[in-house]
Amino acid sequence: GIDAVLDNLKAMDELLRDLISFTAPRERRLRCADIHKAISQVLILVSRQAARQHIKITTDFCEDIPECRIDIRQMKQVFLNLFKNAMEAMPNGGTLSVRTRFLRKGKAGTPEGSYEKGHIVVEVADTGVGIPEDELSVIFKPFYTTKDSGTGLGLSICRTIIEEHFGSIKVESSFGKGS
Repeated sequence: GIDAVLDNLKAMDELLRDLISFTAPRERRLRCADIHKAISQVLILVSRQAARQHIKITTDFCEDIPECRIDIRQMKQVFLNLFKNAMEAMPNGGTLSVRTRFLRKGKAGTPEGSYEKGHIVVEVADTGVGIPEDELSVIFKPFYTTKDSGTGLGLSICRTIIEEHFGSIKVESSFGKGS
């Protein structure tokens, strides 16, 4: 009845939103931002669902990470997708861990002064079901999904956003132990 229609409308809405995110040209609004603040805001957003699923959230933030030039909205979308995937991999509870590091490359100069050059590393780990080895090479491909409900665009969108920020994304997983 009406519930099935509403469920289908919700699924179509999700698919259309993901397709628009994937195909629409994105105008990056780069500005200096605190990556920890962005991560923390998204963790607050998912914390209620995590608690319902008996998922513990842990963070290990590197204290000396400088502000970086990012599109904060896009990076929050990346973190939300990664955290949601991790939580979906732990239907019976577990731990979602977020760790940051700063890999230094020396100093660089700007008209405003000098700043640390380097790469910010954000590691998202879960104690979920893991990803079978034969699927690791395809999880970032558009429309690839193992879920009953999902568009298969989340990780592909994440990769695109990260690459547009001159970064990279990779996955390591042990089937049955987490990713």
